Amino acid sequence: MTSGVVPVVVLAAAGSHAFGWALLTAAITPLGDTVIVRTNGGTLHHTLTVHVATAVVLVVVGVVLILR
Repeated sequence: MTSGVVPVVVLAAAGSHAFGWALLTAAITPLGDTVIVRTNGGTLHHTLTVHVATAVVLVVVGVVLILR
């Protein structure tokens, strides 16, 4: 829950550039989830389609907002 609230607060308080940085750093969470799922028997398909895809979206949107 906090992972979703903190970036929204950053957006409201500091604008889109800071929001981009917040999204970029938030990508750490799904990457950590990827490691946890894989080491506990999760399938490669699941980790790639859910967790890695989420991290990629966060990084791409974050970089676009930073460079804007």
